[in-house]
Amino acid sequence: MSRLRNKSFAVIVACALVMLFTNVAITYIHKDSKPGAYLGAQLEQKMVEVEFSTPTLPSLDLPRETVKNYYYMDEPTPSATNTPSIQPIEQENQENSVYSFDGFRSRAKLSNVIINEHWEYQNDIFRREITYPPFILKFPNFLHDKDYKVFANWKEVSELANEYQSRREQGDPECQEHEYGASFTNPVYYLTGIVETVPNVTIGCAGLCGAPGCRSSSRCGAEGYCGYLSVNNLWWRNDAPYMGNNYGRVLYFEPPASWAFQHWIPDLFPKLIQTWDFFQDPSVNVLTARPKQDRSPLVGFLWDYWDALDKIEPIPEKGMDVDASEFISGCIAPSIHPFLWKEMRLALGIDETYNNAPLNKVIWIGRDKETARNGRYVVNSDETVAALTEASEAAGYEFVSFNHKKYASIELVKELFGSAKLIIGPHGGGLFNLIFAPDRTSVIELFPESYYGKMGGNIIVWLQSVMIGQDYWRIHSEANGNNVIVDINELLGLLNDHIFAK
Repeated sequence: MSRLRNKSFAVIVACALVMLFTNVAITYIHKDSKPGAYLGAQLEQKMVEVEFSTPTLPSLDLPRETVKNYYYMDEPTPSATNTPSIQPIEQENQENSVYSFDGFRSRAKLSNVIINEHWEYQNDIFRREITYPPFILKFPNFLHDKDYKVFANWKEVSELANEYQSRREQGDPECQEHEYGASFTNPVYYLTGIVETVPNVTIGCAGLCGAPGCRSSSRCGAEGYCGYLSVNNLWWRNDAPYMGNNYGRVLYFEPPASWAFQHWIPDLFPKLIQTWDFFQDPSVNVLTARPKQDRSPLVGFLWDYWDALDKIEPIPEKGMDVDASEFISGCIAPSIHPFLWKEMRLALGIDETYNNAPLNKVIWIGRDKETARNGRYVVNSDETVAALTEASEAAGYEFVSFNHKKYASIELVKELFGSAKLIIGPHGGGLFNLIFAPDRTSVIELFPESYYGKMGGNIIVWLQSVMIGQDYWRIHSEANGNNVIVDINELLGLLNDHIFAK
């Protein structure tokens, strides 16, 4: 018995020495860990890093020899100088998709975007970390200095503007082109993307903010948020037997109200791009909100554009946990970054040829008085539309009043906005269609003065438009409550002196 104990002790010591030499640490994830408690933190163990040349992760419960579209790494030997080998697995040709994550990787290298990928052998966790470079955006165009001052003094804007001015005064060459701008250097919100996959996982209600009746739950705090500027991935390890609601391999997205186009574009689309290789995998389903065709049909058209409607698994009812044989979490992605937005447009088939199309339309995106929530409809809409129509036709442009119900596919929406000389309307979700417009398009966003100081989404149209490279104008108009009264003469002066003159 004594010899047995000595032998056991020797085995334990030997194992410890092997772990020490191989620089591999074991991290235990308890099944009762809170969602986000592990993924939101920095990985403590030292992992072998390699940039894979093909992106699709296999189903982790398959034997290695049956898995395709992935490169496995051999486990490192105790030798400190040993470099892990990369073993190719048989490739499958994905000819049905023009946009691919391979293209993302190639363009990332040219744009100083760094992609590091790790494999944690002990926990079967794959982690992709994407570091995006800092960037600057020019300020909106204004008609009046007072509007600039109001805009620049908002807390969320002033921090970005002050950093830009500081860099400009120090002679930073990137900040010399524009007198006023915004500098985005915060790595947490603007420069970091993380994708993680783990087997045998439970996603709880805290990770499903947006599920019916769940969003108001006290569990849906910062650690359960997967929306705009999210900084958490959401899961915890499940060591208990499945309870019968196993979703298999699942890619999770549930920003608040992601069934709505104006939330889907900035909150979900960047996350989708970072996980595009998984999204393309036919064995992976997407756990997200079902499109509401009666309220926001464009979301359904977007999923259908990539033949993905059948991949959507609806978010379960309140109180239901989701078990997954493999959980793919992509909540951490910059909602705002020019590189990601260029990739988003490429995924929609918007390339340089598209950007060079003739621009012959002026598109008005109004808000219906009867259905506009929170106001922001144009009180003198009839007079404004009549003046815009006359001015557009006089300048040789076709005037179009946009009604999303008349466009039954993304192709038709692209056909319309792909020829937009100007997109104009009050602040609202309809302006998010600018993502389909060329970079030479001008955008005019109308704001009621009563909306000053209400941040949140009030800068999102500006951010989207200038990231694309469009000519963005922000007009603060007289207000009637939360609604807009357009100064028609001032608007016509802007069109004739700036928009139609170039």
